Amino acid sequence: MSQRIPRGVLLATVALAALASACATAGPPVVATPADIPALERAAAANPGDADALTLLGVAYQAAGRHEDAAATLGRAIETGAARVVASLYLGVSLEALERWQDARDAYTAYLAAGTGAADDGAVDGDAELRRDVERRIALVDRELLEVDARRLLEQEAELSGQPAEPRSVAVFPFRVVTDDPRFEPLQLALADMVTTDLSIPGVLVLLERARIQAVVREMALSLAGYAEPATGARVGRLMRAEHVVQGSVTVLPEERVRLEMAVLDAGRRERTGGAEDEGALTAIFDAEKRLVFAVFDALGVPLTAAEREAIEENRARNLLAFLAYGEGLMAMERGDYAAAAAAFGQAAQLDPGFQAAEVHQQEAAELQQAAQTSTGDIALAAATELPLTLPPGSDPRENALNDVVDRTNPNPGSQYTGDDSGVAIAHDGLDDDDTRNDQNEDFIAQPATAPVDVTIPNPTRP
Repeated sequence: MSQRIPRGVLLATVALAALASACATAGPPVVATPADIPALERAAAANPGDADALTLLGVAYQAAGRHEDAAATLGRAIETGAARVVASLYLGVSLEALERWQDARDAYTAYLAAGTGAADDGAVDGDAELRRDVERRIALVDRELLEVDARRLLEQEAELSGQPAEPRSVAVFPFRVVTDDPRFEPLQLALADMVTTDLSIPGVLVLLERARIQAVVREMALSLAGYAEPATGARVGRLMRAEHVVQGSVTVLPEERVRLEMAVLDAGRRERTGGAEDEGALTAIFDAEKRLVFAVFDALGVPLTAAEREAIEENRARNLLAFLAYGEGLMAMERGDYAAAAAAFGQAAQLDPGFQAAEVHQQEAAELQQAAQTSTGDIALAAATELPLTLPPGSDPRENALNDVVDRTNPNPGSQYTGDDSGVAIAHDGLDDDDTRNDQNEDFIAQPATAPVDVTIPNPTRP
């Protein structure tokens, strides 16, 4: 005696078995692949407001490299207001592939911001490492945004040059290094970084971000000679709406001596408004830098309290070799070599244990290195467990595949049935079937009541 097995039970059993098998492997289950696109497109067309169907379709598009389609579909899923949080992560991955950096950053930020809700709302519920990967990814995207902003500034130079500067804003240029000894090249960024920190008194001056200035410098392809040119400094200052520009140079002299110079420019008027120079022993370069910083404050008309002067004096490296290693780290960061940057910052911190800036940048470089080694594909794969594993009845691609066996004219796997009595196979495209010659008894698969579910058992109603 045979017993009918309801289709829903069959599908659920097969789905659970597939999931259990996937979970037994090293990686998360693959939920949507390019092969599922036709079935998922039908599901999304049948249920345009189904956020889960749209999300899985977007993921399948993404897996197929169709990033424009993926971004549009995932955006539609999110617009329904019912999408799982992970849809924003996959949207960020697609937008990043399209180099839509700001949109990608917004999507990643939305994923992180909404990731602390209840698990039954589709929110992230504790995958801390995945969240850290996304945070690191945002740091990489931010560096791309710096380049985009630099190109935009140059493209709109005529328009931006006429806009008023932000009051009391200061841009510190990289220093021009005058020497034939390549060991001192790192001073160009190390000194600019130290001067920027010294001038950063909250509520007094607005210091432009050094990395942003560097992006503009790279886009302009400036040489070291151009760093100290007043016309160049004024141009960059106007582009970035900086009221003042600080330019400097360091000249390594014989007998281990050094000369430092700093100039303050009014970017709008394109004229020098102050500056100073200092010469002394190379080992006393930090004392010279502090004296020049105080001269810059005087040129800007900024009085300092005793506490502020003391804080500036304390912001120094204690070891010249550590300071040079720190500059090497900054240069490595500029060229995107985060492993070399982390090593250089680590060396600086080891040579000067009290060098806090080196320790901070070492951690930043290590995070960026890990981000660069983790692809968006790795992130998407790690997030697969947060995707919906089931869809409404009739829309699951796994159900569509099984329907070809249960409800349509395709013979049950394992059957040798060819389609008609003549032995000529009937073509079947997997979508529709008008042939009814073999439709009898297709409402069920007869099996013993105690038999395990096995879709490979030939249909007993057929030869």
